[in-house]
Amino acid sequence: MIFGEVVNRVNFEAVFNSLPTPTMVMDADFNIVAMNEAYLEVTGRERDSLLGVNVFEAFPAEGESRRRLQESFERVRDQGVADILPVLHYPIPGADGPVQRAWSCTHVPVLGADGKVAFLVQNTQDISKFELPQAEPASASEGRGGIQNRLEMVEVLNQTVLATAHHLDRL
Repeated sequence: MIFGEVVNRVNFEAVFNSLPTPTMVMDADFNIVAMNEAYLEVTGRERDSLLGVNVFEAFPAEGESRRRLQESFERVRDQGVADILPVLHYPIPGADGPVQRAWSCTHVPVLGADGKVAFLVQNTQDISKFELPQAEPASASEGRGGIQNRLEMVEVLNQTVLATAHHLDRL
């Protein structure tokens, strides 16, 4: 069977909404254009409250968290490359105010017919349960401490790979 025939028979909206991982789609201006059911569940939001809203209005934050997320989105949009934030501490709105969460985010470009980035796809996992409570010593090497250390190492390695890729791109 030819790929085009299969594509014509697949209901991509049903597939997208059935994905078990929280996934959101933005346009090049970071306005939210789609999200699946898993994304709505993890954020505790309603679809109508997010559609057409700029991601930084829907999920406001300041400081380092906001800067890192925005820089990641801009790299994807401006360079057409995927970007990963293995650990991002970023609050989301809750019933009683902002709720601090830790996320692992993957951002992927989707090119339009003109070859430019038309959309950004964000796959995000809530990894808050893997974070060390503030009272636990940071030197813990077992259990959640070991996971935290590995997440931090992955983030450092990711930043090194990104810096190397950007340097090679400039050359």
